Amino acid sequence: MGKSDLIEDETSLAYRLSNLRKDHDLSQKQLADQLHVTHSQISRIESGETKNPNISIVIDAARFFHVSTDYLLGITQITSPQKL
Repeated sequence: MGKSDLIEDETSLAYRLSNLRKDHDLSQKQLADQLHVTHSQISRIESGETKNPNISIVIDAARFFHVSTDYLLGITQITSPQKL
């Protein structure tokens, strides 16, 4: 599986994070600022270069976009966290 395959996989973190960012009309830099990470970290995640990002980035992105971490990680198609 090459780098471009990761971006095409609709269940990948790279694909989902990129789509959420674009749906919210944010640049990679703007998202990076919101998540308190560098622009290059967001770029590497979205390109598929970073396959295992720091879990705190995933959690912060899920909170920011109001989606579940399971959704971001491709475990489920359900975007909203389940209420207990």
